[in-house]
Amino acid sequence: MSTTSTSPVATAAPAKARRQSRPADPNEPVISPVPVVIDNNEQLPYLFAGFRTDEPASSKKPSRPLVISTISRSLHTGDYSLDGFENSISIERKSLADAYGTFGRGRERFEKELYRLNCMESGNVVIESEWSTIMSRVCHGCLGAGFTLDPTTEVSIKFTSDFMRAVGAKTIAEVLREVAAAGRIPKRIDCQTCQGTGKLHPVENSHLSPRSVVGSIVAWRHEFPNVHFWTMPGRMAAERLTWRILRRFWEKKEREAVVARAAAESATK
Repeated sequence: MSTTSTSPVATAAPAKARRQSRPADPNEPVISPVPVVIDNNEQLPYLFAGFRTDEPASSKKPSRPLVISTISRSLHTGDYSLDGFENSISIERKSLADAYGTFGRGRERFEKELYRLNCMESGNVVIESEWSTIMSRVCHGCLGAGFTLDPTTEVSIKFTSDFMRAVGAKTIAEVLREVAAAGRIPKRIDCQTCQGTGKLHPVENSHLSPRSVVGSIVAWRHEFPNVHFWTMPGRMAAERLTWRILRRFWEKKEREAVVARAAAESATK
């Protein structure tokens, strides 16, 4: 009677191929290759949490959790940069109220920062507000002051720095939607300017008109052409844009490094 032996190598190869073709676990996190540097003077830093990878539209791969490490230390310019590229790229974050204050009372200091950003390979200012909001005269004081819930709950929310750190990556709108879903309807509280009437006025504690703010940004774009001003609809969108700017810069540097290495190898042959 004849017997047929099976080679271990022959059985191992298909098994290896099966392992390689197995799709990646969509819940397995991807570690960002470069840490984000956050200026230690940033009052309300982005957490860069809850992000997922961006897969091409043509790809069938599912997005996976993205883990972005951060380092807190002093930055000479801006609020966010990349480890090892602090002198090449920087992003200055501005809330709407902060933008109004900086463009007014802190104008001289801010223009010095714009000069430093302009000397970088990638200088950026990200404003946590859209143009339509920047140019309007809505009651920004009310929107920034906080909300009180219906009297039956006896609960109020103040959107302080400590509160925003506690809710993490959630936006104010998301928090309010959760509150409303629980049957507690938020209502505006009084701000010092309009006393809760909702009367239109500029940002609280600022004498600037929206026209002056927009005019300043236009003028700075001409004076500091290497500085990019980005307006985004809220804090979460601004946080994601900040990461996209940093990530794209890192990818560009990686491509440049590959080209440089290939050129160096070619020159030695």
